[in-house]
Amino acid sequence: MPADLPTNVTCSPPSPGDLDEQRALLPQLEHRVQVLVEATQQAAHDLNRPLTALRLMMAALDQGTFGRIDEPIRKVVQTGLQAVRQMERLVRDLIDSSRLDHDGVKLEFDNCDLGAVVAEVLQLLRFEIAERSAQIGVKLLPVVRADPWAMTKVFTNLLGNALSYAKPGQSPAVDIRAEETENTWRIWIADAGIGIPTADRTRLFRRFERGSNSGGVGGTGLGLYIVHELVQGHGGEITFESAEGIGTTFRIELPKAPVRAPQPPTGAALAGDR
Repeated sequence: MPADLPTNVTCSPPSPGDLDEQRALLPQLEHRVQVLVEATQQAAHDLNRPLTALRLMMAALDQGTFGRIDEPIRKVVQTGLQAVRQMERLVRDLIDSSRLDHDGVKLEFDNCDLGAVVAEVLQLLRFEIAERSAQIGVKLLPVVRADPWAMTKVFTNLLGNALSYAKPGQSPAVDIRAEETENTWRIWIADAGIGIPTADRTRLFRRFERGSNSGGVGGTGLGLYIVHELVQGHGGEITFESAEGIGTTFRIELPKAPVRAPQPPTGAALAGDR
């Protein structure tokens, strides 16, 4: 042991007075955290408005709404359009992560047609699908008891990742299918992308974690965390199998009778997101 370190140090529990002081400070800390969360969410919403306007204008230019543009300029517009879509996705992830961490999201279970949900997501991602010449195969999907908003978020993140993490120089290929068991519905989303390195797999559903082979692909590392939290919010489970350089298959297991997970008190949740 180094000579300059004392050897007779003892730890004593905090006194009742210290605990009372900490308890008195707790409401102030919670209030300050809530103010910070509200400011973050509002800033993210404010960022989203000009991004949406910019995307619409650039999409109109790309489609020739304002007249024909030369091919070199069109490629520049398409590159900018792709960047704006990525920025919109990052802002959405920040908003959703903030709500899950601090506000809680009260899920509303209803009859949810997963086929219609996937169709809506494919429409949302149609420009990325067309740009990458992606092949999306969807087999008949069931109507389940779930929150449609949450399921839209889940499929948007998983399909968005499948498009982003395709093998370089290859068109993305994704297959979606479902299977009924006695008490659950199982949904598979399989891609033929770059896969997930073995060393990264245990931490993939944590906040701000990404595969070590994802260099050059933009992202916050929040998408799979959001998916995990929303699936668990149904009393369900999400797992995956992956082979680096071959692809990844995510499996969602949703109970036929969903169990609402306990949520923290809702404070600044922005209802307009739903």
